[in-house]
Amino acid sequence: RRTKDGWEYLATRPGGENVFAEDKFSMVFPIQADPWFEQYGCAVSCHAGGGRDYGYKGTPRMLDVWHWKATRSDPVGQVDDQYWSKVDFQQKNVGRMNDPKESGGYKGNVSDDKKHPAWLPDDLQVVRDGMIPTEHAVEYTPEAAAAIPPGTIIPGMVVSPAVGDRGDIRCVSEHKDGIWRLYMERALDTGSEYDATFVPGRPLSFGIATFDHAQTRHAYNHSVYRLLLLP
Repeated sequence: RRTKDGWEYLATRPGGENVFAEDKFSMVFPIQADPWFEQYGCAVSCHAGGGRDYGYKGTPRMLDVWHWKATRSDPVGQVDDQYWSKVDFQQKNVGRMNDPKESGGYKGNVSDDKKHPAWLPDDLQVVRDGMIPTEHAVEYTPEAAAAIPPGTIIPGMVVSPAVGDRGDIRCVSEHKDGIWRLYMERALDTGSEYDATFVPGRPLSFGIATFDHAQTRHAYNHSVYRLLLLP
């Protein structure tokens, strides 16, 4: 947020933001046969502790993760296509990985020294849904910043559609009276090693989680759900 003295980064709980974070919805499908998932669902790979809020994400058998994000993916009509694999503590996200992409996607809007945004909108009117469209993002300069009125909030994300495997899942949403209505669409078989394959007549287990303006905290159910597409 622009102030008369500079910039203020809006955050209440670094690493577990639950005020300024976006709404999210997640579905998790096993890519390979997994007897542990069949019995315990995503809890076996998501809520295993390890000193981190809501546990580490990791599994010896890959899981396909559909991660809808109200700010980072929904404005461009996509669900973030990700996967979980073996835990690797050398990786930033440990066992949580993104499907490959050719271009696009989202990136955080903060300078290397964390003192101001990395990009500004070329017109404040293009800011929507908590993000700046990539085509309207211009590199930060003190001169451009000086023209922004104090009190103006500049979004923390710059977003464009993901091109490639990571952009396989399309979506349409509606938010009304505090409730999201979300429709998602993806090919039954994408041919990707990072995606689950849906076969009519063959049940496929899955887990779900919802995030209410939360970075990590979410509602979940230990029940194992099963999807059956009719032949």
